[in-house]
Amino acid sequence: TGNERWDNFASWGASQLTYFFVLSGFILAYQYTDRGITNVGKFLFKRWARLYPTYLLSIIVQCIALPKVGIPVDAGALVAVLFSLTTWIPRYFLNFINTPGWSVGAFLFQYMLFPTLLKPISRAKQATRFKKLLP
Repeated sequence: TGNERWDNFASWGASQLTYFFVLSGFILAYQYTDRGITNVGKFLFKRWARLYPTYLLSIIVQCIALPKVGIPVDAGALVAVLFSLTTWIPRYFLNFINTPGWSVGAFLFQYMLFPTLLKPISRAKQATRFKKLLP
Protein backbone atom coordinates (compact mmCIF):
# COMPACT_ATOMS: atom_id res chain seq x y z
CA THR A 1 0.00 0.00 0.00
CA GLY A 2 0.99 3.64 -0.31
CA ASN A 3 1.23 4.09 3.46
CA GLU A 4 3.56 1.12 3.84
CA ARG A 5 5.85 2.52 1.15
CA TRP A 6 5.89 5.90 2.89
CA ASP A 7 6.61 4.29 6.27
CA ASN A 8 9.52 2.34 4.76
CA PHE A 9 10.87 5.45 3.09
CA ALA A 10 10.51 7.55 6.25
CA SER A 11 12.23 4.97 8.44
CA TRP A 12 15.03 4.65 5.89
CA GLY A 13 15.53 8.43 6.01
CA ALA A 14 15.75 8.40 9.80
CA SER A 15 18.44 5.72 9.78
CA GLN A 16 20.36 7.57 7.07
CA LEU A 17 20.45 10.67 9.26
CA THR A 18 22.25 8.62 11.90
CA TYR A 19 24.87 7.63 9.33
CA PHE A 20 25.15 11.27 8.30
CA PHE A 21 25.91 12.28 11.90
CA VAL A 22 28.54 9.55 12.20
CA LEU A 23 30.08 10.47 8.85
CA SER A 24 30.16 14.14 9.82
CA GLY A 25 31.95 13.32 13.07
CA PHE A 26 34.42 11.10 11.26
CA ILE A 27 35.20 13.77 8.67
CA LEU A 28 35.69 16.40 11.38
CA ALA A 29 38.01 14.07 13.30
CA TYR A 30 39.94 13.22 10.16
CA GLN A 31 40.22 16.85 9.18
CA TYR A 32 41.30 18.23 12.58
CA THR A 33 43.19 15.37 14.24
CA ASP A 34 46.65 16.31 13.02
CA ARG A 35 46.35 20.08 12.89
CA GLY A 36 44.10 20.56 15.92
CA ILE A 37 41.79 23.46 16.67
CA THR A 38 43.76 26.57 17.57
CA ASN A 39 40.75 28.83 18.14
CA VAL A 40 37.65 27.09 19.50
CA GLY A 41 35.48 30.20 19.12
CA LYS A 42 36.41 30.55 15.46
CA PHE A 43 35.80 26.83 14.89
CA LEU A 44 32.33 27.04 16.48
CA PHE A 45 31.43 30.21 14.59
CA LYS A 46 32.43 28.68 11.25
CA ARG A 47 30.33 25.59 11.94
CA TRP A 48 27.36 27.71 13.06
CA ALA A 49 27.71 29.99 10.02
CA ARG A 50 27.46 26.98 7.69
CA LEU A 51 24.22 25.77 9.20
CA TYR A 52 22.29 28.69 10.57
CA PRO A 53 21.59 30.99 7.58
CA THR A 54 19.76 28.26 5.64
CA TYR A 55 18.07 27.10 8.83
CA LEU A 56 16.92 30.67 9.56
CA LEU A 57 15.60 31.05 6.01
CA SER A 58 13.51 27.89 6.42
CA ILE A 59 12.11 29.26 9.69
CA ILE A 60 11.15 32.55 8.05
CA VAL A 61 9.44 30.76 5.15
CA GLN A 62 7.49 28.54 7.53
CA CYS A 63 6.43 31.48 9.71
CA ILE A 64 5.04 33.18 6.62
CA ALA A 65 3.43 30.05 5.14
CA LEU A 66 1.88 28.44 8.23
CA PRO A 67 -0.67 31.18 9.03
CA LYS A 68 -1.74 31.20 5.38
CA VAL A 69 -2.86 27.58 5.71
CA GLY A 70 -4.50 28.14 9.09
CA ILE A 71 -1.74 26.90 11.38
CA PRO A 72 -0.77 29.43 14.05
CA VAL A 73 2.88 29.96 14.92
CA ASP A 74 3.40 29.10 18.57
CA ALA A 75 5.67 31.69 20.23
CA GLY A 76 7.34 29.15 22.53
CA ALA A 77 8.06 26.82 19.65
CA LEU A 78 9.42 29.74 17.62
CA VAL A 79 11.88 30.68 20.37
CA ALA A 80 12.95 27.04 20.76
CA VAL A 81 13.41 26.71 17.00
CA LEU A 82 15.34 29.98 16.65
CA PHE A 83 17.79 28.93 19.36
CA SER A 84 18.00 25.33 18.06
CA LEU A 85 16.64 23.97 21.32
CA THR A 86 13.93 21.68 19.97
CA THR A 87 16.34 18.76 20.36
CA TRP A 88 16.39 19.32 24.11
CA ILE A 89 12.83 20.44 24.86
CA PRO A 90 10.41 17.55 24.28
CA ARG A 91 7.38 19.84 24.23
CA TYR A 92 8.71 21.56 21.10
CA PHE A 93 10.49 18.62 19.47
CA LEU A 94 7.69 18.08 16.98
CA ASN A 95 6.50 21.47 15.87
CA PHE A 96 5.08 22.90 12.68
CA ILE A 97 7.75 25.56 12.26
CA ASN A 98 10.69 23.32 11.40
CA THR A 99 10.27 19.73 12.50
CA PRO A 100 13.58 18.46 11.04
CA GLY A 101 15.33 21.40 12.70
CA TRP A 102 16.07 19.24 15.73
CA SER A 103 19.09 17.96 13.80
CA VAL A 104 20.60 21.47 13.78
CA GLY A 105 20.54 21.48 17.59
CA ALA A 106 22.16 18.04 17.61
CA PHE A 107 24.87 19.20 15.20
CA LEU A 108 25.58 22.31 17.28
CA PHE A 109 25.90 20.10 20.36
CA GLN A 110 28.29 17.82 18.46
CA TYR A 111 30.33 20.83 17.40
CA MET A 112 30.53 22.10 20.99
CA LEU A 113 31.78 18.72 22.23
CA PHE A 114 34.18 18.15 19.38
CA PRO A 115 37.15 20.27 20.58
CA THR A 116 37.14 18.40 23.91
CA LEU A 117 36.82 14.99 22.25
CA LEU A 118 39.56 15.82 19.77
CA LYS A 119 42.29 15.96 22.44
CA PRO A 120 42.29 12.24 23.35
CA ILE A 121 41.85 11.27 19.71
CA SER A 122 44.85 13.37 18.70
CA ARG A 123 47.05 11.81 21.39
CA ALA A 124 46.28 8.27 20.24
CA LYS A 125 48.63 6.46 17.91
CA GLN A 126 47.55 6.74 14.31
CA ALA A 127 46.79 3.01 14.02
CA THR A 128 44.29 3.13 16.90
CA ARG A 129 43.13 6.73 16.54
CA PHE A 130 39.64 6.17 15.19
CA LYS A 131 38.98 3.14 17.37
CA LYS A 132 38.62 5.64 20.20
CA LEU A 133 35.55 7.07 18.46
CA LEU A 134 33.78 3.74 18.88
CA PRO A 135 32.22 2.60 22.18
